[in-house]
Amino acid sequence: MRSKDFKGLFKKSDIYLRESRLEVGDIYTFEFGFYNHVYWIPGQHAIFTFPDKKIHGKSFRAFSIASVKSEGKIMISTRVGDSPSSFKQALIELKPGEPMNMSGPFGWFYIRDYERPTAMIAGGIGITPVRALIKNIQLECRAFPSAKLIFSDSRGSFAYKKEIEDAQNDIPNFNSAFVTDRISFNFEIESFVQNHGNSAMYFLSGSPAMIMAVRKQLKSLGISRSNIVNDPFFGY
Repeated sequence: MRSKDFKGLFKKSDIYLRESRLEVGDIYTFEFGFYNHVYWIPGQHAIFTFPDKKIHGKSFRAFSIASVKSEGKIMISTRVGDSPSSFKQALIELKPGEPMNMSGPFGWFYIRDYERPTAMIAGGIGITPVRALIKNIQLECRAFPSAKLIFSDSRGSFAYKKEIEDAQNDIPNFNSAFVTDRISFNFEIESFVQNHGNSAMYFLSGSPAMIMAVRKQLKSLGISRSNIVNDPFFGY
């Protein structure tokens, strides 16, 4: 984490909804257009607000951006339950062409070294920044010595699953595991660690509880803290 990772926090952009859709389960995806130049590193997140809607409670949300710049859109996904917050209700009701404001993007959840084996470990909606990492690797024809996605969702609601499976055909030495139980999740992590240890980087994205548990597991397996990058999702 470096000071420049927060530089984008002070950049504000006007964006507008292009389309929204039900992705899978209770996960909705929203695609936004933008009027002026917006730059971000795949894996970063931004803060979203409504300029003209009254929101009860917290009036902003931080969402990881699931798209990359070359796709020409800002894409986010989030879970929307049966009793959504005022903010998420407004998001669901947003119509194409209606505005939002965005501060950022910013953050430290991005790949710096493509020469190292890399594990991307995602839980639930934590797949959103990882989708951006994978899409960037695919579009830029990057290659790792070894790369693996370990994606856990107890409900079996795997957002972007087909996209990720298709990306495996374009990215050398990349494969993925979609798991629904803790035993399989732990097994996949342990197998990667056994093969690569501290020669690899470990990117964790999910709820704070999930990240805490995986960090503890990696530490018990001898992985140095300097080789772990995490992106916690608060209240997603």
